[in-house]
Amino acid sequence: MVFWRSQESKTPDNIRQEWILDGFRSCLDGFYVIQDDQFYISERLVNMLGYDMSDPNLFSAQWWENLLHADDRERALTYIQERREGKSNKRQIEYRLKHKQGHYLSLLITSHVADCQPLNNYLGTVVNINSYRVLQDQLERTIEEAEKASQTKSKFIASLNHELRTPLNGVMGMANLLMDTQLDERQRQYVETILTSTNMLLTLVNDVLDVSKIASGKLEIEKVEFNLITILSNTQNILKSLTVSKGLDFSYEVAPDVPVNLIGDQVRLQQILVNLINNAIKFTDQGYVKVFVQLNSTDSDHVVLHFRVSDTGIGIPAEVIPKLFQDFTQASAATVRTYGGTGLGLSICKKLVALMGGDIGVQSSMDKGSTFWFTLPFPTAAAASDPTLLDQNVNLPHLNVLVAEDNIINQQVIQGILQNLGQTVTIAKNGVDALARLDQDKFDLIFMDINMPEMDGIVATQKIRGLDDKKELPVIAFTADTMTTSKQEFMDMGFTDVASKPIIKQEIIDILTRYSSAKPTSDTATLELVDLPAIDHGYIKSLLNQLGSESIKNLLQIYKVDAGELIGMIEQEKDVQKTHNLAHTLAGMSENLGIKEVGKTARSIMIKTKQDNIRPEDLVSELKVNFANSLDNIDSFVAKL
Repeated sequence: MVFWRSQESKTPDNIRQEWILDGFRSCLDGFYVIQDDQFYISERLVNMLGYDMSDPNLFSAQWWENLLHADDRERALTYIQERREGKSNKRQIEYRLKHKQGHYLSLLITSHVADCQPLNNYLGTVVNINSYRVLQDQLERTIEEAEKASQTKSKFIASLNHELRTPLNGVMGMANLLMDTQLDERQRQYVETILTSTNMLLTLVNDVLDVSKIASGKLEIEKVEFNLITILSNTQNILKSLTVSKGLDFSYEVAPDVPVNLIGDQVRLQQILVNLINNAIKFTDQGYVKVFVQLNSTDSDHVVLHFRVSDTGIGIPAEVIPKLFQDFTQASAATVRTYGGTGLGLSICKKLVALMGGDIGVQSSMDKGSTFWFTLPFPTAAAASDPTLLDQNVNLPHLNVLVAEDNIINQQVIQGILQNLGQTVTIAKNGVDALARLDQDKFDLIFMDINMPEMDGIVATQKIRGLDDKKELPVIAFTADTMTTSKQEFMDMGFTDVASKPIIKQEIIDILTRYSSAKPTSDTATLELVDLPAIDHGYIKSLLNQLGSESIKNLLQIYKVDAGELIGMIEQEKDVQKTHNLAHTLAGMSENLGIKEVGKTARSIMIKTKQDNIRPEDLVSELKVNFANSLDNIDSFVAKL
């Protein structure tokens, strides 16, 4: 039932007009009428504001005006006046009225007017939207807090990125410098273990940071020319020690019709391959891990390649496969306990493949192995140089290099790498020092750290760009902050290029090559090994590039003696377990030097002694023959150096 209230305590006759009935139809939480100088309020609206119909204030127009929120009062009264005068066609307005208990209610008013000049009769139907406004305010606060939290997270991750990579940079850099010195076999194994463990830690750090980088849209996909065979060869060298330690056959095969000179992001392609292959190795105890590359489709200047990483491992349960590429997902808790890992690798692979315009999937059967596949599109490039010749020991042109870096360990690492590459190096401890050094000497290239005291690398670079004779000087941003700042953003700040931390020797070589006028030549460019079948050509060239010819010569001389002694002991040993141990030692040292035939036979002896518990005399005889052939190949190889 509807009650009316006016100063005359009665309802005017013309209140029954059709426009009032129209208003009723849309009325939800009450209504009010202004007719001439009188007003009428529905009981429902009065009650909603906490009052009852006996309240004497209900007769006062001023009292009702005072119920309007101070911020809304002028706007609401002007709206009503303009609607009654026919100056506005706006049907709805929102304003707040004060409740008896002191709080305000947000109301949505839909107005109706009747043509009866000079002032039209006015009807306002009321909807209480207070709960929506409360929710909206809460949502806005939540969004604001989330944005603040996101900014805090980004700053934390950037700081974490820098703080983690700085000590890793020191460990890896010093270990690489130590690797370039004269070491005996045991010392070299220790250093290799340090590098392997540090690389594993760096992979974990990169996985965690890449998830955040992709989520924030900061990860860029580069488009540079690269050679597919080089990528596959480098990947094989990175992971070879893991497959050797587990006795797995690890190889790659590229279909003859696949173009190998491509344009794309070689770093991200290798990251995908390393993640998939590393997973395959982790979950495979015997058999093989193989990489296949085939041509999926092609046009005049574009190809889509199909990559497969197959293994003979434990396989994946069917119920796990649909969620396998989600963040932090692994097959089971038992898998985590047995094999470790964060469950991020496959998720990152999926995100990277998607960013590069491809697709990824898996086929697997329990106890029968798995095949992870992905497709990627690539523009093709012109033919490049021989992909088997790695660039790690190139004869670089001599440059005068300024390094602006405040961390002492980082100073020593990059200085050692550059000096080993034949460069002249000057160290500046901050941006101020770097500008002073530029006044004193002429430099061909600058490596500029970003975070430094007194003057950071960004300010220093901008000042350098303000000097007329230094506008074209290559300034390389030397930073661990590739998480929150993209390469393009660094270039927009005035930098020529970006070098990441931890320091990677090959990246330094690439930069020196890219920003010097002369082109490098490879020490191994004329080294022909086709007549040496007992040696792994790609691996021995890679090793030569890393260690240098003198170190290789010394190691091979030591190998000839030690391997000969081991083979003699294997021939004399009758105990199966001891034969296995001797073969294990021989296989490791042979494969670490690329003496593949001896390593292969020694590993076959290991398998027979372990699985069949017998001493395979035929393989022992074969080992002796292979070693003799290998000695001839070793001597021929040394003669070529």
